[in-house]
Amino acid sequence: MTVILPAVRTRINPAYEPRVLDGGGYSVCGIEIPPCSLETAILWGGRWTKDPDALEYYFWRMSDIWWNSNGQQKMAKHHWSIMIIRECCRNRYVGVGGAASGGKSYVLGGWGLFCWMCDPANTKILLTSTHLSGARDRIWGAVLQLIDDIPDPPCRIVDSVGLIAYMDHATGKSYSTYGLKLVSADKKQGKRKIGKMIGGKAPRVILIADELGEISESVQEAASSNLATNPHFQMVGLSNPASKYDPFGIFCTPKGGWDMVDALNDMRWELQIGGVYIRLDAYDSPNFHLTDEDGEGYPYLPSQRTIDEALESLGATPDEAAKSSGFLRMFRAVFNDSDGGETVYSVAELTKSEALNSRDLGAVTVLAGLDPSFSSNGDATVLKIGTLGYDAVGQHVLRFGEAVRIYEDVTDRSQPRNVQVAKKVVDECRKRGVKPENLAVDATGAGAPFCDILQMSFDSDAFLRVQFGGAASDRKIKNDSKTTGRERYRNRASELFFIGKQFLLGRQIAGVSSDMVKQMTSRLFKTHKGVKGLVLQVEPKEEYKRRMGESPDETDASFILLEGARERHFFVPQDPVKVVEKAALPDDPWAPISLRSLNGRPRRTMGDLDACAMGHEPHLV
Repeated sequence: MTVILPAVRTRINPAYEPRVLDGGGYSVCGIEIPPCSLETAILWGGRWTKDPDALEYYFWRMSDIWWNSNGQQKMAKHHWSIMIIRECCRNRYVGVGGAASGGKSYVLGGWGLFCWMCDPANTKILLTSTHLSGARDRIWGAVLQLIDDIPDPPCRIVDSVGLIAYMDHATGKSYSTYGLKLVSADKKQGKRKIGKMIGGKAPRVILIADELGEISESVQEAASSNLATNPHFQMVGLSNPASKYDPFGIFCTPKGGWDMVDALNDMRWELQIGGVYIRLDAYDSPNFHLTDEDGEGYPYLPSQRTIDEALESLGATPDEAAKSSGFLRMFRAVFNDSDGGETVYSVAELTKSEALNSRDLGAVTVLAGLDPSFSSNGDATVLKIGTLGYDAVGQHVLRFGEAVRIYEDVTDRSQPRNVQVAKKVVDECRKRGVKPENLAVDATGAGAPFCDILQMSFDSDAFLRVQFGGAASDRKIKNDSKTTGRERYRNRASELFFIGKQFLLGRQIAGVSSDMVKQMTSRLFKTHKGVKGLVLQVEPKEEYKRRMGESPDETDASFILLEGARERHFFVPQDPVKVVEKAALPDDPWAPISLRSLNGRPRRTMGDLDACAMGHEPHLV
């Protein structure tokens, strides 16, 4: 990535530059080291300094020696690269959201190499990507280019498996525990497999999660639960921002929540987990900060030409194109959950309906929905727990709870897979107080024989068997509506997925998780002409899996749970409860009430007096 600009060299700073000792050797960071090269002395400084300014200085000094000499400038020093390295020197967690082709992978590939070379025998650098093949065009390709300019690095490179293993020059032995390792972390990888790939201990571990928004959320889970326990740990997440609820959005959640920042205008904020987020907006590209003497600039970074071409390709007017989700993500680096009407649900409606919040409920019943997996390589078996009850204003509400993932024991050859899973489902239901009649199970296709096995495990056939296949039902989509499911939805699966919108209107859904948000707001739909107007059809599950690289397991289980509440507990969509301020009533329920005292107050009936006498709250009408 050579730059057509005059080289910007780092000025020598006597406070940090290694000082030659009279007897040979160097003094750096207050440490005297034996005779060695200047490069080695600078790397010693990078390893032992506690001063972030000094660490930043040592990075750019080594960049000049390795990559910005002999007429080339591979590690260009401009305000974007300076900002990235500066924050990496000061924070344990750094989020870098950038426009496409912003050079962030290249800069952070250099950061990983520098940190490893400072202490190669004790440092592990983990680099993630969606696929090993695609990584060669991204951060892994940058690392391979950059390491080629480092004289005699202590390593053995195995490009075919994405490994740069530390090699002891004295013995010739290599150690895969230390060095740089590429981790393929696409969404199809299971949590345990991801945890195994990026697990392990080392004195110094740095995780550079490239394409964090596109890879498995298990990477971040493994980082927080396992990698963070190492003596020195840093995680840098980078991506083109998309949803606030994908792995990158969750990692970059601002301190105090998303309401605390202006995602369109703020360029930096503190993270909820500690550390900072920085944004590389194409309109702030280094190419917009050049003078006439700077030549052609940075050909690989956004410029006015590339922005104009993008706006033109999006069609419509430039103003409309500039507001499109694609442009906001790929050029403005904006977290944007506006779905343009293509998806069934939007973050805006989930937020407005307060579905993302939990809610205190009374008179509760514990329910569950089960989305079974029918093969070892298929979807996860997900048991979604929920609570049905009444909130403080008397609205009938379904509050979603935890999602329990159930796996088979592959070492157990004594029982078939479905028998193992069925027994675990029964155990999990009993632990959480879910009665058989309050469990709903997907009985579509291979689900039918699984339900027979579950019946034997439960010793009960009371659970509800839900069919996703076939035509939509003849039930009304809402109590006060004449439209039936068959008239509105193309098939049963569409009805089960869309019906949640009716409950959102009445604020009858609560506790929607971040995984549910991501799956609900990325499921597409189509419209067809029906007998009585447009008919809606949700994107088939298999198409969603091919497009997104993962299965919407938790959301499917949640809508099975919702169907159980509808079928067994008369849970129907209602209008929002209008909250009316209650007037004060006499403490004594038997106190005489005059017409004057009732003026402007809710009317109390004899039934209320009986309720008060029995210790219940009076019903105000």
